[in-house]
Amino acid sequence: MTVQFKTDPEGFNLTAFKAGDQEQIDFVRSKEYRAVLVFSMSIVFADKRIEEIPERINEVENIVEGAFNRLTYHRSGMESYPHIVRFIYIIVRNELITYQRSQMGFLHV
Repeated sequence: MTVQFKTDPEGFNLTAFKAGDQEQIDFVRSKEYRAVLVFSMSIVFADKRIEEIPERINEVENIVEGAFNRLTYHRSGMESYPHIVRFIYIIVRNELITYQRSQMGFLHV
């Protein structure tokens, strides 16, 4: 079995992205935002009742938005499109862990 990694999607230019080209930054956001948001919600709302979801959606969206903002700040260190995607998911995962701990009372944020 061969493992295939996601390559740069058509229309993406890593050099322009690293240079801060807003079109390329928006390209990444438009390609990945929804998947990252669904990933985040599946973690946060896995054990929640349906009534609890609306009050926490904004918090989850803020975490995802923050990850994309951090990506913009660290864009010059990105080596490939898969690296960008991994970076986003790792940042979101770590922030979600912190968020979950704060909700459970283990951490005061």
